[in-house]
Amino acid sequence: MPTGWATSSFRAEGVEYAWSQAQKTVSIHIDPHSPNDARWQQVVVVKPNSRYRLSGWVRVQKITPTIDSLDVGGNLSVLEPLPELGSFTHTEPMLGSQGWRYRQVEFDTGERTWLTIALRLGMYSGQTTGSAWFRSVQLTELE
Repeated sequence: MPTGWATSSFRAEGVEYAWSQAQKTVSIHIDPHSPNDARWQQVVVVKPNSRYRLSGWVRVQKITPTIDSLDVGGNLSVLEPLPELGSFTHTEPMLGSQGWRYRQVEFDTGERTWLTIALRLGMYSGQTTGSAWFRSVQLTELE
């Protein structure tokens, strides 16, 4: 398990997590018969009332569209609600099968001194199936 990271999902069954030290990637696979919201996650310390960018590279394979309200597939996200973006802070959706794409989302921390960032396949209201890989993820304070 990569240092400081944990795995979590809406339902425990039908999810596989992997980590490759050689390729410096983590991945999530959700069984096609069990749509889910699964993630690698880490709690990070942030400065209150500051701007940050969450960024990294994402690759997806066979991500199925969802009938739920959020169809975001593979994404980088913040689990806690934020003042300007609300409860669903995430990068641009990645669906279907796509090679490595750089993704980023900028946000303000509000009064928060910590956040949970997630490398994610699915969303609270957007359970899906398929596979996603993540690498070179960074949380950067902006000036």
